[in-house]
Amino acid sequence: MLLSGDPAGTALVARWHAMTLAVLEGLEAAGVARPAPDRRVRAAFLLANDLAVLLLAPQLEAVLGEDVLSADGMARWAAEGIDVYAHGAFVGPADTSTNTTGGERR
Repeated sequence: MLLSGDPAGTALVARWHAMTLAVLEGLEAAGVARPAPDRRVRAAFLLANDLAVLLLAPQLEAVLGEDVLSADGMARWAAEGIDVYAHGAFVGPADTSTNTTGGERR
């Protein structure tokens, strides 16, 4: 239903997106989330990440050796997700505290 283009699935995703958007707006207002340049896309991105875990649970279990929907699996997944969302997954030149010569970055 969600992946087939079925109107009911499309409507459901639209409702979930609206709810995600409202939560994101609240988190931004509370100072917990950085303001998004394109809040609708950010809400869709976050929703897609959450749905991917549910839709790919059997495949994720195969590669991780643990059911990501079990209590232990969710704790493991959440810890990594929070780390990635809070600190990012990649390091770039602007993210480093020193330059290539070892001096402080200004």
